[in-house]
Amino acid sequence: MKNNKGFTVVELIASFALTMVITVFLFEVLIEVKDIFADTSVKTAIQQKGSIISKNIRNVIPTDDASIRCTNTPDLGSCDINGQNVQIDKTNNRVVVNGQNFNMPDSVSIKSYVLNNACRDTNCYLHTQMTLDSGNLKKEYNYDVTYYYYSSSDYESLLNPTFMEEPTSDGKNITIYFPVGCEGEFVCTYQKNNGEIVTVTEDTIKEKFTENGNIIASVNDGEQTISSSYNVNGIVALSTGTVKGGKSEISKTKAIDDETITFTAQADNTFTYKGATVVCENGTQYTVSGSDKSFKITDERCSSAVLYPSWQKNEKVIMALGSTPANPTFSQALSHVSGTGKYIANDGTYRYYLQLSNPQGSWSRVQMSTDSKVNITEYSAVYIDTWCTATNTTMMVGITQNRNTWMSHPNGGTYDDKVGVHVQKGNVTTNASANERISCNIEKYTGDWYIGVQRVYTNSNNSNYCNINRVGLTGMTYSYKNRGV
Repeated sequence: MKNNKGFTVVELIASFALTMVITVFLFEVLIEVKDIFADTSVKTAIQQKGSIISKNIRNVIPTDDASIRCTNTPDLGSCDINGQNVQIDKTNNRVVVNGQNFNMPDSVSIKSYVLNNACRDTNCYLHTQMTLDSGNLKKEYNYDVTYYYYSSSDYESLLNPTFMEEPTSDGKNITIYFPVGCEGEFVCTYQKNNGEIVTVTEDTIKEKFTENGNIIASVNDGEQTISSSYNVNGIVALSTGTVKGGKSEISKTKAIDDETITFTAQADNTFTYKGATVVCENGTQYTVSGSDKSFKITDERCSSAVLYPSWQKNEKVIMALGSTPANPTFSQALSHVSGTGKYIANDGTYRYYLQLSNPQGSWSRVQMSTDSKVNITEYSAVYIDTWCTATNTTMMVGITQNRNTWMSHPNGGTYDDKVGVHVQKGNVTTNASANERISCNIEKYTGDWYIGVQRVYTNSNNSNYCNINRVGLTGMTYSYKNRGV
């Protein structure tokens, strides 16, 4: 039953639904009007800017006799017009006319461009085209203007094909431009790496290079043939050389110009990565230092390069103060004028070190050696970290085949197979908190040897001594020059 005092429930629901439909419709209309307004506003701004650009380009083209030369890269087109310049700068979203910048309107970017010129006899044209994009445009905007001009000199030069280089992940793309086209009387050909001569009908041809090479392009107009050539450099084939101590892998097989190339370096269990050397086939070398794992090839003459990682065998600690007992242990091997050598395993604080002391008379000497031989293969040096209570002391470290053989003289001398090699150092530091390292090169020695430490004292004072806080072997480094394989 109808209530004469108001609306029924059904009428109220119907009214509300109708109101919502109208509201949604009006909202959609509002959004559409907004989009149309934004699209129209951007187009208007582009057209206004385009008009200004066109007028300025027209002003730099002479009306009587013009000479125009254009070159292009993927992000920058440039034309020289009788000493003046026109550029389309894709990176910075602008057109530059004789040094004056014309930036695209806000939010508008240059997606692609064309900037070139061509001639038929003395009738020439300069073609400018930009595909413009913006979040406020419903579709891309095409700016396309052609300027016609007269030239008495451009025809023959414009027969010359031009080239544009573009890097890829594994080489380079070379685009050939035939400015006068390849139709009618014009016959266009090109030849890659002195191979087959290919005839084309398109005015733009793209060729992929995965290694250095060359390309020649020609145009014949029925009376003459004009040719241009282009050398492709900067493509480097990469590989990894074998060096003892680990494995490495390069991130890619080709390097392009000044490209940064990364690689991995996985050392074997007893080695540590210590940089690398990159060697080109023409002898050019690049050093990768420290822990770095990247390099660049900057020599465009380099067509192939090999990466040689450097691996150092880990240090072998024979004894270290505060942490490592001697392994093998040391003991006095030789003494002259009552010198004394001690291996001190426990001085109350559980520290391990050697001590050479108690000289009786000037030029007394004492030598300690390991109680058993140590294998020194793949180690480049034996060293000690030492300090003395007096500076008038000479310390020696080296290797011997017999424990009872003195390491004697001279510094760095090589003796028979029983002596081996040693090095000596005078005026050893007296700073107990700053050890002095004395190191002896043993690169050319292999197999098992005794490690010897000797002290020579030049005064007769029995209160002085020398402490040796560390004894060890420095690992051999394998690299490009010493690959170990």
